[in-house]
Amino acid sequence: MEEAQGIEEAEEDDLDTDESGGALPAERKRAIEEHLAEVASETAFLRNFTPAELRSALLEVVARSRKVLPESLVRLSVAAHAADDRPLLSLTFEALIKTATPLLTSQAWDIDGQNIDDQIQDILVKLFEDIRAGKAEMAGRVFTAWAKRRSISLYRQRAARFEGSSDRVEPTADGDPLDEIAERISSFDARELLDRGIEKLPEKHAAAFIRVYILGMTQEEVAKEMNVNVRTLRDWLKKSAKALGHNGDDE
Repeated sequence: MEEAQGIEEAEEDDLDTDESGGALPAERKRAIEEHLAEVASETAFLRNFTPAELRSALLEVVARSRKVLPESLVRLSVAAHAADDRPLLSLTFEALIKTATPLLTSQAWDIDGQNIDDQIQDILVKLFEDIRAGKAEMAGRVFTAWAKRRSISLYRQRAARFEGSSDRVEPTADGDPLDEIAERISSFDARELLDRGIEKLPEKHAAAFIRVYILGMTQEEVAKEMNVNVRTLRDWLKKSAKALGHNGDDE
């Protein structure tokens, strides 16, 4: 099975040890060292840009007219978060999304169509959470390995849900198991439902909602970035919240 083979290969792709738990072969260790040196060099090069030059370079990445390593973009995102520069964080992460999406698509095992888009969005949300929590070290070293591990985790969650759905639990005198279904919905499923809802919003409404409620930007920052007044932005957020059943703070 092609998917299973890909997963086995992914599980062997570790940064510090081989599949037997021993030290990495010298050739692979050398390749990783060269990769990390390239990432460090590129990141330092970009950090020497003026704010205007960096913004221009990131916009080129978003437009796919310039290539930057995903690890460099992760490190720049971490730095922007540490500096509390939310507009820069938003733009850097947008560039990271454009760069990482083809790789994440190739790692979406046993699914297709809309389900691939849902998985990519889930992984990117997890990555942003890791960046804000100071847990993005692996993604900033070898992004492919980090992404594979996340894809494996989601693959196993799907497999576990499928296996669980085959187990029939009959009602008893104490109650019907169906009554507890809502309580057993996992956070992964809840996020999946929210992701699909966001995708159905008008493009500008979705972009505003993500920036405020996921990226943590202020309404003033988002309004300035999207070139609209705050009143218009709040109207978009209210409509988005109503469509998603989200009780967010309108202020």
